[in-house]
Amino acid sequence: MDGLEALISYINSYRRLELRRKSSENALLGISFLLIFFLVCVLLDRALPFFSGMQASIRILFWVLVIAIAVKGYFDRHAIEKTPGEKFAISIEKKFPALGCLLINAWQLSERSKNYPEEFIALLRSKAAAAISRFDLPSAIERRRLVLARRICLGVVALVIASVIIFPTASRNTFFKIFVPARYVPDIIVEPGDCAVERGSSLLIRATLKNQQTPYIELRDGIRRTEQMIPQRSSFIYSISEISGNLQYRITAGGRKTGWYTVRVVDKTAVERVKLTYRFPDYTGMKPRSEEKQLSEIAALYGTTVTAEFVFNNPVRDAWMVFGTGEKLESRGVSKSKTFTFVLRDATFFELHYRDFVTNREIITPKEKISIIFDQIPFIEFVEPGKDLMAKPGTTIPITLKASDDFGISSIRLRVHPGEGEISRNDRIFYQTGCSGAREKTVSLSFQVPQFSGKVAYYAECLDTFPGSPNTGRSAVYFIYPYGGPGRTGATGEKEKESQENVRQYEEMKKAVNRFIDEQKKVIEASKRIAETQNKGSPEDLKALAEPEKKWAEAFKKMLDDLNKMVPQTKGKSTLSDELVEMVSHLQ
Repeated sequence: MDGLEALISYINSYRRLELRRKSSENALLGISFLLIFFLVCVLLDRALPFFSGMQASIRILFWVLVIAIAVKGYFDRHAIEKTPGEKFAISIEKKFPALGCLLINAWQLSERSKNYPEEFIALLRSKAAAAISRFDLPSAIERRRLVLARRICLGVVALVIASVIIFPTASRNTFFKIFVPARYVPDIIVEPGDCAVERGSSLLIRATLKNQQTPYIELRDGIRRTEQMIPQRSSFIYSISEISGNLQYRITAGGRKTGWYTVRVVDKTAVERVKLTYRFPDYTGMKPRSEEKQLSEIAALYGTTVTAEFVFNNPVRDAWMVFGTGEKLESRGVSKSKTFTFVLRDATFFELHYRDFVTNREIITPKEKISIIFDQIPFIEFVEPGKDLMAKPGTTIPITLKASDDFGISSIRLRVHPGEGEISRNDRIFYQTGCSGAREKTVSLSFQVPQFSGKVAYYAECLDTFPGSPNTGRSAVYFIYPYGGPGRTGATGEKEKESQENVRQYEEMKKAVNRFIDEQKKVIEASKRIAETQNKGSPEDLKALAEPEKKWAEAFKKMLDDLNKMVPQTKGKSTLSDELVEMVSHLQ
């Protein structure tokens, strides 16, 4: 096709040469890097014959390097295969300026033939094909980087050969570490290597040697010293009875030395503090609250969601919070804090089990209590009248009730109960009102005394907002006794007259008590004046002062006995007044 096939074949040949050059370059550089890595491992084996994880680390790094070289080769090959032919044509034109842009022009016009006559494009392709046949294509490949890669590789190979000759043992160990790890046996195996121990604990260091030579241990803990290890069966040991601070050590034997191992001293792992967050039940209306304290009892309202974060002084592994009910919460992973969330529904105890990161031992904390605080019973009282009454049926009595609760009141009600027997939930509800969760509520109402015979009781109840089964608070129980009018006759009328007579006697006795109190006050004042004028009264004066006191005491005792007999007869009409209370205090 007028030189088109010759152009395409020429460009594809250049692409294959470029692929071959890039692959060779990558292979030489990859070999160089791997040999450099091997050489570094040989030198490390001389300086650090063995330390924990060295063998696995070398293998991992080696294969990571191999994979990286392979990935780079793949992407370089992919990039060359996807490179447009136009770019290769430009590279060839730069290498062979004598082409006079015939190759690039012919290639570009072949790809964009719509804007030019076909005869012109065909003639241009023929000229380009004739021109490129006069140039040696392999000479167009840039080979300076390939030559540099070849020189680097030869230099590294020479260094590796020299290291194998100079350090045969280290070279053999490195080879086994990388390619045959099962056959690699280090000259000195040290246990435990780098480690962390609790302050004040002991440490046993063990060394196993390929050649049975007596090893020495070098210690650095502010002072550097060397001591001989003690043989024990097929190994050698060195014991430190009590470690108080960080130290370093290494083992030497027959001119071979391990690397320095570090012993890090930490305090005994324990719970430093506990961060508690309380999320109270919705009905309380309380906001979440947080506190921080030592490991101790957890106490909160029933139904509270508790989030407990235990903070340790050292990292710990897996941890469990075990309850006395048998429930167990788990927290996985290594960290310095463990968090558990639970709901308080039972009074029990808990233990914290955790695995120490330093010693890998399981530690159990002492048992601590979980206490439940229950919602308090609401309080309700009669502000008015708040006492026993005498009233006729149909009489209207003003009543004032006052109720309060720690989290809210849902309802208040007034109940009426027959005068005999225990109060119950079947008692008649005379009045009821809702409180919408108010914490304090005062209610005023009018109570019409129902028809009754004998006596009737009345009391108040209030319910709180506790979900499910609200708590019920009750007031004191008061009685209403029958009160007969003037027209009443018969036995009831006689009892009423007797009651009125008792009340009249009570009023007279009250007046007498008031006079007695006044006299008592005068006696006290006189005693004070006597004490001011003389240090000690004569026996005659004291006797004269005691005679009227004795008479008043006998009279008061008689009145008190009469009152005790009268009170049950008045059916709540009369009670001991404040004056009587004051009088009793004077006598005492």
